Amino acid sequence: MRAKRRRHARGHARVASLLEAASAEFAEKGYKATTMTAIAARAESSIGSLYQFFPTNEQVAGTLIEQYLTELEAAFGRLSEEVPLLEVSVVAGRLTTFFVAFRTTHPAFVVLADAHDVVLPGATSVRERLCKGIASVVAALAPRLSVKEALFRAVVVQHLMKAAVTAEPRYERR
Repeated sequence: MRAKRRRHARGHARVASLLEAASAEFAEKGYKATTMTAIAARAESSIGSLYQFFPTNEQVAGTLIEQYLTELEAAFGRLSEEVPLLEVSVVAGRLTTFFVAFRTTHPAFVVLADAHDVVLPGATSVRERLCKGIASVVAALAPRLSVKEALFRAVVVQHLMKAAVTAEPRYERR
């Protein structure tokens, strides 16, 4: 039983290492230029090990996007719970700060979201899931809005956040 747990733990560690390597490769080279061979080499793993867990580059990217979206949705959920106690400017500041920090700590996300905005399991695109998460924050901030209006405002926020995240590295504080 202990041996099985150790193998299971090693498998999880290997997958985490492969995904970390894939994230770095996607961030540096882009989605199309990243190869399975490069991912395996960066992870200091055999190509066979990578294929054991992820038979295709699309599956590696899909797994990373799913992890990123799960993390984002959890953050939106936490913020939605806090929103009734916060001023609008504080919510806007937290969203902006969060998106910039997320972009910094997950540089492959934007690359993959732009290149891989295809239907994910559950038939929802990356942008739709992000929009729904942001809409939950907007709805908590303005509970009288209709669902349609909350989603519309979430799209506006989503575009503003994308612009802010894109411009952030060029901006220098003085």
